[in-house]
Amino acid sequence: AAGWAPADVSRHAGEVAAIASREVDPVSDLHGAADYKRDMTRVFVRRLLLVAAERTAGREPHARHPHTVLV
Repeated sequence: AAGWAPADVSRHAGEVAAIASREVDPVSDLHGAADYKRDMTRVFVRRLLLVAAERTAGREPHARHPHTVLV
């Protein structure tokens, strides 16, 4: 959202990730079950928002995800 500060993005990352996981419509296939893909959507959207907020604030993200690529 335009005009949000990094702290706002961090604060709402879980909420936005939950919405994304509810809205995605994955299919089960040899790469995984639809429920698994839905859960991974939640995990990756939350992580992306937290990393982006940290980088926007001029900080490096948590050491657990040093190579996270934001596209």
